[in-house]
Amino acid sequence: MPTEVALDFDPDADTVAARFTPRQWEGRSWEAAGTYIADDDFAGSNITNDPASPNQFQVAEDPASLCDCSYLSWGTWNASIDANGTTYSADAGYWVVGQMTAQADLPLSGEATYNGTVIGTVSDDQGITPDIRGDFTATIDFADGLGTVQISGFAGRSFGDDNLDINNMSEWAFAGALGDGADLTGEYQAGFASDGIDPAAAMIGTFSVEDPNAGWSASGVFGGTRDGTGGTPP
Repeated sequence: MPTEVALDFDPDADTVAARFTPRQWEGRSWEAAGTYIADDDFAGSNITNDPASPNQFQVAEDPASLCDCSYLSWGTWNASIDANGTTYSADAGYWVVGQMTAQADLPLSGEATYNGTVIGTVSDDQGITPDIRGDFTATIDFADGLGTVQISGFAGRSFGDDNLDINNMSEWAFAGALGDGADLTGEYQAGFASDGIDPAAAMIGTFSVEDPNAGWSASGVFGGTRDGTGGTPP
């Protein structure tokens, strides 16, 4: 499910605070606090509904498996909260974060291609299967703000958006529709992350798709660097 994720690190206190806001949770968020040791070593949790199974998030054991981008972090999370008489939950979820770039700070010209990986969870008649991977590619023309997104080789499926449009970004994010030209449909939310030099070094985001006729759905994250080289301009 497309999800807004915010992580606030305090290296002096060795702590990290997290907030996850899935779009399907109708504005509700799950918040947690944890320990921060390094950019690739942190985790957190809190206990809400079930003390025997605490809500938790953690960084991936191999951060580089998403893309060659040490300035990004990604990992997994699961949570369940009660709000206004409704139980909102996420199981085997994924998150990705970086130093996000506002639309006003993006390049005004030039083209870029982003290459990386998509990682997510599939739900079908076999059950729920996490850690499914595929390839992520995106193109963007910063002059007109238009481009494409393509996810391929993900559980034997390929889908994308030929109408990527960043002209109406909300803060750092833009959104679009995903499809395969047949029964699969979905959505994504994405943005550009800085490597400290290039404000559009990477494109990262979350997605969710479904094929109701096949009883198949999936959600996860993607990340790719400019030209697959890490992001810093040539």
